[in-house]
This record gives sequence, structure tokens and C-alpha cells, in this order.
Amino acid sequence: MKTIKTQPNKILKKILLETGQEDRSFLLLHGDLLQDEGDVIIITIHDNADQSQGDLYEAVKKKYGIDLWEERKIYLLEGGGWIGEVKIDYGESHHKPIILTLHTGLPEGTVFEIETYEKYVKGTFAALAALEFEGANFRDVALPVLIRKGLENNYEEAIQFLIKYATSWLKKSFHLKAIKYYIYHSEDAGKWDNAMEKVLSRTYVSYQKSGIIHQLRREIIIVIDTFKKEKGLDYHLLLALRKSLSTQDKGLSKEVGINARTLAEVIVKYLCEKEPSIGRRPKEDLSRTIQFLKEEKIISELLSQYLHALRSFGNFMAHTNRTNEYKYSISHIQEDDELFFLSTLLRTLRYYARILRP
Repeated sequence: MKTIKTQPNKILKKILLETGQEDRSFLLLHGDLLQDEGDVIIITIHDNADQSQGDLYEAVKKKYGIDLWEERKIYLLEGGGWIGEVKIDYGESHHKPIILTLHTGLPEGTVFEIETYEKYVKGTFAALAALEFEGANFRDVALPVLIRKGLENNYEEAIQFLIKYATSWLKKSFHLKAIKYYIYHSEDAGKWDNAMEKVLSRTYVSYQKSGIIHQLRREIIIVIDTFKKEKGLDYHLLLALRKSLSTQDKGLSKEVGINARTLAEVIVKYLCEKEPSIGRRPKEDLSRTIQFLKEEKIISELLSQYLHALRSFGNFMAHTNRTNEYKYSISHIQEDDELFFLSTLLRTLRYYARILRP
């Protein structure tokens, strides 16, 4: 097998799909498809007088040193064409992807209607489903914009269908965690970005937002580590909060929510004990006590909202089985909720450090 050094592939856009399970990713990249380290690579092959055609077909033969091209047919397409799996002897190569081929049954450059394109897309993912049924366990799939040269008249409509169908299948797959689409023409990036916004605007979380969440977790841990043991500080609570954040990279655990609510309770109790002017306060009711501190002008409106938010998140995460009691409820914590919660927690911890000062 020949090794060809090329430039690194560039991620143009990455989105995380909300599935209620572990993250599923949809990526748009610019670069060399055959340089991808994924488990499955899909290429298009055109047929002309029984002769296979296609740039990627030739590139695969060259990269893997294939003299005799052999395939097994996995899925037959209605009206002509089929999906196959290339038989390759990888030898000692560390990367041994499954290579699937979409045979259009048409000469390269043939322009076709959107209905034909939809048939090709559905057939491609039907072949992937067949492989899963056979027992194949692949976590990511890389493919080009299928049959780009035949889409001059309806390119944007075609990629919208492709995105919609691919992400729907991604959510249902047993093992698949990521689908990666490679574009060859950089000017196509804007069309893909628009298509992804139209199709997925209500069902994804941006890769950038995921990065912000990760950074917030790190900042919270750093702030906790700066606390020094001093009078009024509940150090054991901070250690518990740090541990509950550190042991789970994604999502929010029940322990994080409970510890955050406890932090609100500790701050409120400390303020009530610190302020000698407070002659009365509601007992055993965190919500009423927060409201009381605000009315007495001990805390600001904004801080009261921070404390109420931590209280509410803690209650929700401690009693998620009670969400069906409400007509309009949130069934589980999503990335937007996590972003809001962590931002609030970080700000509250900084306030806690401030009020502990003599």
C-alpha cells in the first residue's frame, strides 16, 4: 500500500445532535476523503460501457495498490445501480476501513433529477444498515458529496435532503457516532452551512458551544481550588462539588445539581448569620429566605436570581421522575441548560469567595 503525504483535513463545521443519549456528531470537512481515519469510507463509482469511472475510484486503487478490483454487492438500487463493498488486502496497515461504493449505473457527469439522487442516498444508508445487521460495529462514516458532478441544477435541494436523511439515520444507528462529509470545492461551504441551518436549526448544539461548556467546567474547578480554608467556608461541600464535576465529562449528574443547591443554602445561611441587622427570617424555606434577603437589600436582584436558579436546578435533578406532574415540563437537561447552569454556578462561586472576605 502506498502512503501519500497530504495536508491535514480541515473541519469547517461540527454539530452535536440532541438524541437523549450520548453525543452524535455531524461534521463538514474540506480535504482528502481518503486521508480520513474513519471506520467506513464511501465513494461514488460511475459506469460507462462496463468500465468504472470516478476520481475516488482511481484514488482508492492507487492508495491501496489494488490491481484486481473486487467487490461484493450489498444492496441493489431500484432502476439500476448498486452499493458494494471493496475487497482489500490491507496487510499490516494500522487503518483498515470498510470501503463502500455507490455504483450509479450512469456515465460520469450525467445530470439527474432530485428523485434519483434521493434513491442513491437512501440506498447508501440502507447498505450501512445491512452491514450493522451483519454484525459490523463502526463508529464513524466518511463520504463525499455523493455524485457532485450530477447536481449542477439542484445542488442545494440535494444536500438538504442528504443532511436530513443522514442525521435521521445517525440518531437511529446502533453504533454510529459520527458522519463526516467532505467537500472538494471550498466555495460549496457556504451552501452547506445554509443547508445545515435550515435542516438542523432546532436539533443541534454547536461545536463551539460544547467547547464553552468544557471551558466553564475547567474554570469552576480552578475557582474551587483557589479557596482557602477559613471561617465560614464549607470546604467539604466545595470538594464534593469539584468531585461531581470532575468525574463526568459530559452532561450534569444528580450530584452536581444537589451540591449546587446546597451551595445556595450555605451562602444564604452564612449571610443571615453574618448580618446582625437581620432580626427575623423565614425558617427551613430556601426560596422565601432568598426573597427575604433581597427585600432587606442584603443581596441584589441578580444574585437572588442566581441563588434561585441553583435551587431550581438542584430540585429538578434530584426529582427528575416528577416531571410528568407538570403540563409543560423539561424532561432532561440539554446543552443550553448546562451552559446556563454552569455560568450561574461559576458566578455564584466567585460571589461566595467575595462574601467570605473579612
